[in-house]
Amino acid sequence: MKKQHRAGIVVRLISMSAVPLIVLGAVLSIYGQASLKRSLKSEIYDGLKSAAIAIEGAYDAAGEGDFILLQSGNILKGTFVVNNNYNLVDQLKENAGMEAAFFYGDEAVVSSFTDENGNRILDLKADETAASHVLENGEEYFSENVVIGSTEYYGYYMPVTNEDGSTAGIIFTGKESAEVDKLLMQETIPMGIISIVVTLAGLGVTIYLAANMVNALKKTISHLNLLAEGNLSEQKMKKGMNRNDEIGDMAKGVVSLRKSLRDIIGNITNSADELMGSAEGLKQTAVTTGQTSAGVSRAIEEISLASASQAEETETAMMHVTGMGTLIEEIVTDVEVLADRADNMETAGRTVESIIEEVNGYTSKTTEVVDRISVQTQTTNASAQEIRKAVEMIRSITDETTLLSLNASIEAARAGEQGRGFAVVATQIQKLAEQSSQSAEQIEHIINILLEDSEKTVSIMKEMVEVVAGQKDKLSEAGEHFSEVNEDIRESMEKIGGIQKKSEVLDESRKQILDLFTSLAAESEENASAVDETTSSIQKLDDAVKTVTDEAIALQNLASNLEKQIEIFQL
Repeated sequence: MKKQHRAGIVVRLISMSAVPLIVLGAVLSIYGQASLKRSLKSEIYDGLKSAAIAIEGAYDAAGEGDFILLQSGNILKGTFVVNNNYNLVDQLKENAGMEAAFFYGDEAVVSSFTDENGNRILDLKADETAASHVLENGEEYFSENVVIGSTEYYGYYMPVTNEDGSTAGIIFTGKESAEVDKLLMQETIPMGIISIVVTLAGLGVTIYLAANMVNALKKTISHLNLLAEGNLSEQKMKKGMNRNDEIGDMAKGVVSLRKSLRDIIGNITNSADELMGSAEGLKQTAVTTGQTSAGVSRAIEEISLASASQAEETETAMMHVTGMGTLIEEIVTDVEVLADRADNMETAGRTVESIIEEVNGYTSKTTEVVDRISVQTQTTNASAQEIRKAVEMIRSITDETTLLSLNASIEAARAGEQGRGFAVVATQIQKLAEQSSQSAEQIEHIINILLEDSEKTVSIMKEMVEVVAGQKDKLSEAGEHFSEVNEDIRESMEKIGGIQKKSEVLDESRKQILDLFTSLAAESEENASAVDETTSSIQKLDDAVKTVTDEAIALQNLASNLEKQIEIFQL
């Protein structure tokens, strides 16, 4: 197990140094490649741009003016025929290893590109993106992925302008991507080799330093193992202590620890002997204290029983007094309710007496009214008799009028034409007499009905007078009885007032007795509580004594074990 642990430390130390070295090498290699690629791209861009500028300068030197497309299909620059003139692009390809082409618009008219058989490729069109940038916007354009035929190129497109600023065509220069990648690889391999060599050198130094540190740690660990086995004798650690690093500090710490442990173990041995003697004495003291505590506890238990009995008896008496007080309270409450009811009865009696007096007054008024109605009814009856006489007179007059009208009709008939007007008057008088007779009959009929109703009303009035007189007598009698009841109620009120005063005195006495018993019960509870607290304290003291005894025994055992354990140390 120890070997595996030490090997693990070596591996960890090597990993702590090797992994960062490897990661650093990889990062530097990747960064170097990226930086190199950026530099190459910039160099290629500058070279292609310079070549395009050179071609443009050559065309400007060959002929002045704008590029012109003739009907024959030739393209002129001044007097110089641009198409079918490949010397410039072929020389650039031969000397610089670059491909070149001239596009009039977006179609190639001059090109250095050849196919697999060596034939020149002229049916080329400019890349759409490049044509958009160059022809439409008049901007240069560079791309890493220009594909012509089946070959991929780094390509640069430059606008060719006329004197008026319009774009006539495009000059293209390109370099094969494979050549650039080959060149990049040639530069990257040495860089990778250097990175690997540096990493391996660093790893070797790390392994050497790790092995040196592990050997020093092994020696320090062996000394610590001796300390763990209890060997505190002097050991030689000069080599480890001469180191000026953390391992040297560890070796010095081990030597200091050995010296401190020798002093501590010596003191512990002396203290253990003293501890054994103290534990024995403490055990004897705890036993004696426990016996004394047990006697006190028994005496407290007897006092507690007596206090508890007294508290129970006091509580029982208090319960009886409380029950009696409850009954007294109920009596006082009932008396108060009875007094309230008696007050209400007295008030009601006085009210009824007042009402009876008012009813007597109304009865007298009713009697007077009935008498007046009776007199009025008799007067009405007499008036009806007088009306009957007048009706009989009207009937008598009507009969005479009828006879007169009949005589007048007879005389009118005798007179002939001269008596015709008088006959009409006689006829009208006859009709009036008949109507008067009918009205007299109706009035007589109404008078008969009125006389019958008047006679009935007179009869009813007589009965009503008798009833009102009887009611008046009964009310007078009821008033006398209510006067007697009011007198009884007043006497009852006096008796109830006396009972209420005595009940209040009795309730006050009950409260005083209850307060007395409450105080007595509280004192009994306090005594019982004090006894309980004392008992609890004695119990705690007893528990503490037992604990001390147990601790003394445990301390004695601990001292014995301590002596056995320190025996393994060799001073």
